[in-house]
Amino acid sequence: MKIFTIEDGRVVEGVKIQNFTFGDGKITIPAILVGESGRGRQLGVLPVGSPPMAPCPDRKGYNSKIVVFWRSDQPDLPMPETHRCKSCGIVYTAWQREAWDNHPGLYPENPGVRGSRWVCEHPLDKGEVLGTLSFAEVGTTKAGKPKLWGKSAVTTNEKIIVVFRTSIGFRGGNNHTGERRDQGEQPCPDRGREYGYSVHGKCDICGIGLNEPAGENLPYTHPTDEGIVIPKPQFDEFPGEVICRGVIAQGDAGRMGAGDQLVAVMPKGVVFRTSYSGRLYGAPSSHYYKWDGEKLIGGLTWEERTSSDLF
Repeated sequence: MKIFTIEDGRVVEGVKIQNFTFGDGKITIPAILVGESGRGRQLGVLPVGSPPMAPCPDRKGYNSKIVVFWRSDQPDLPMPETHRCKSCGIVYTAWQREAWDNHPGLYPENPGVRGSRWVCEHPLDKGEVLGTLSFAEVGTTKAGKPKLWGKSAVTTNEKIIVVFRTSIGFRGGNNHTGERRDQGEQPCPDRGREYGYSVHGKCDICGIGLNEPAGENLPYTHPTDEGIVIPKPQFDEFPGEVICRGVIAQGDAGRMGAGDQLVAVMPKGVVFRTSYSGRLYGAPSSHYYKWDGEKLIGGLTWEERTSSDLF
């Protein structure tokens, strides 16, 4: 199955594998992590077997060379300890001692200063880190819990694996559902109701004007054949098979707001939705998605979906 990562409307192919350490640092496994650890939170850990590997990013770039300088007017600096790459753990090349001259601006108070330096480098052809998992199958651990096994190619297009890194609004939450179901216009439930008094002379539900009292001490009445309301849309149950769940939260105790993050197997041809509550500061409150067997269409708001007519 293909794997996708979804985060607030953004769809990315694959998922980044991370090292998860437990047992007082004695055991490290490759895994997909959702949620977070802490009070009122939950870290979801989905183990990954046969994870893909990638060349260490420190083979080149800023961290590819480690240099330790010292000035000629300072005590001699002994050879530093063996250096290991913080990303892949491989040992850098042996330290080499070199002479160096001051360059403009390094020591402006003494532009003629000279010194030495120790230099070691990351091997250009060694060192690997966990890569991006693009294809996998769902298996089980020896304890019967879900586990992913990395594959080199897709094995079926009937289902996909989706990592939901769904956020929450400030002091809010989130939700994962199926298709939206609009119920259309319906008669106001207050039709024919009598009101002992009315401040505005209108129905609080549908807004239609009430019939004036027929006499003193008689009630206002709602027209029996007028008044339309549009109920809030309903949503189907989440159509995916959840294989890992985590919880994110706000506040020290997680009581300001909380929401789920999931890893789930999603079927072909079914619409699913992520929604967010709380203060969103202008961000959309929901996004819709659908796997058509070839492409994960989505990250669309309801307005974008109805305008584009993609699904």
